[in-house]
Amino acid sequence: MSKIHPPVEVSSSEWKIIEEILMTIVPDQEVLAFGSRAKFLAKPYSDLDLALKGEIPLILNSLADLKDAFSNSDLTFKVDIVQWETISEDFREIISKNSVLIKKSL
Repeated sequence: MSKIHPPVEVSSSEWKIIEEILMTIVPDQEVLAFGSRAKFLAKPYSDLDLALKGEIPLILNSLADLKDAFSNSDLTFKVDIVQWETISEDFREIISKNSVLIKKSL
């Protein structure tokens, strides 16, 4: 696991939770953060927006496991997840211009 705090607006303890969940459930996915937490404009309960980029979209069970892991974690905010392969080209462009890489694929 990384010892470097990511360039998004979360605490060190929150980052440990996020990193552990991502490394456990989606180790082969690149993960981008976008939205207010990536821009350091978050309010205390702003959600964390994540885009998963992989060779192929996650199967439904893996996506459900990921969402459940975040929902059942000690994070005080919601985590919204989109899959790169399933969003529109326009949305991809917006994310590409306003995102931060928080996890490389293994």
